Amino acid sequence: MKSREYKFSYKIKLHNMASLSVYRTGYEQEHRAQVRGPEKRDFYYLTLVHKGRGIYSADGKRHHIEKDHAYLIYPHTTIQLWADEKTPWQNCWVGFNGTDARLLLDAAGFTPSLPVISLHSPKLVYKLIMDIYKSRGQKTYGLISMTARLYTLLAHLIENAALTDTLPLVRSGVIHVQRACEYIADNYTRRITIDEVAEFINLSRSQLYRVFMRHLSQSPHHYLTEFRMREACTLMEKKTSSIKEIAYAVGVDNPLYFSACFKRFIGQTPTEYIRANSR
Repeated sequence: MKSREYKFSYKIKLHNMASLSVYRTGYEQEHRAQVRGPEKRDFYYLTLVHKGRGIYSADGKRHHIEKDHAYLIYPHTTIQLWADEKTPWQNCWVGFNGTDARLLLDAAGFTPSLPVISLHSPKLVYKLIMDIYKSRGQKTYGLISMTARLYTLLAHLIENAALTDTLPLVRSGVIHVQRACEYIADNYTRRITIDEVAEFINLSRSQLYRVFMRHLSQSPHHYLTEFRMREACTLMEKKTSSIKEIAYAVGVDNPLYFSACFKRFIGQTPTEYIRANSR
């Protein structure tokens, strides 16, 4: 019998600027052995095996996946998948990206060297992923609904990690990054510096850089600038302030520098972005 597969994929505008956004969600039922790959994805791909078993290979390292395991595909990682011949797996998944994705996944217990976790409440995880699937849609309320449910799923996985031995393996630095991100969110409207952020969480600038690279794959300065540009997008869409006022509102006192950063991160000038979102 042929495999039955159901997939829904979404691409949202400026998805790389969102803290967390769903790219794809779906489920599949495999009724025969199947091999996929080698291939790469450009986003995170979280899969729950709720029936059967298989093998997941990431950068040549194989992991045997059983029922009630969840595995994570990291962006730009070469992967292969094999469904077991006798008991092929049945999966559901969600693909997503965003500036907060890596930090949340680290806190959930996933690492590139160990991208598989066992679940204490697999039925609940299945329900949470299917909730994302059922709320799918391209309109704004659908996208927000999927993202809200994705946060709920990740919150549960972080709680799951606290009940296992995986969290201590990845905890080093996670709390520091979380506190730094919270400080940036609370203070980005003024001219804060990376030295100030590092001092607030009691790390040196070089230590802060290392934990950001480990858990977010980007520097603190990149995260701060990206956060400001994302907030600027939100202000521009309200159409109530000038570009100069928006620059000041997100903590940048040089409008020319703001415009250059905006173009680099968004791919459009502020004027082009405002025009594109005024239709």
